[in-house]
Amino acid sequence: MCFYGTILTKSKVIIDNASIVTGDIICENLMLFGRMKGNEFCTGRVTMNEGSSVEGKIYASAFTSLTETISNFIVQIPRKVILEKVR
Repeated sequence: MCFYGTILTKSKVIIDNASIVTGDIICENLMLFGRMKGNEFCTGRVTMNEGSSVEGKIYASAFTSLTETISNFIVQIPRKVILEKVR
């Protein structure tokens, strides 16, 4: 399944291994099993699972990568005061 656009939610987002997302995700937590091309803004944790890939920037309070897939991304952990304002 392909998705183009922006996902905005105060909840958890799960991108399954059959999905490709092109756009931005703004959420609490993100579990990525599929492919993502865009930016991720999470006030909680971003978890890249085996086989997932990201092309873009990741802004999150915590980041975990469980994959060896080649990706092209930058991770930035904002200051706590910034995350509180976003929440």
